[in-house]
Amino acid sequence: MEDNTEQTGIIGKFNIRGLDTSEGMSRVDDDEELYLFILNSFITHAPKFIETVRNYNDLEELRIAVHTMKGSGRGIGAYEIGNMAEKLEKAALNKDIAYIEANAENFISIAENLISSIKALL
Repeated sequence: MEDNTEQTGIIGKFNIRGLDTSEGMSRVDDDEELYLFILNSFITHAPKFIETVRNYNDLEELRIAVHTMKGSGRGIGAYEIGNMAEKLEKAALNKDIAYIEANAENFISIAENLISSIKALL
């Protein structure tokens, strides 16, 4: 899924597990400056939502956080994060605490690793 062979510039040098930069770039009409701006926004704002998942007080709070991560993850081409967030969102809607407890930490770990990897290259 990570096919960066046609990318040039800084984005062409990205090889981050879970981030399809070709897909992310296509969402912004291959505007590298805009994509870099969006990546910066993601790494700036995503930690707040991850922290909400880690320490949620109610299911609606969790649902909103993972809903946001679903959209922002898919927006940058991070479909693994987006898909995991979607499943957590559905679990929150269905009040499936067992699913949330079994999967939230893995989601957090993968999301934090993605953020760290992006930060290292920016």
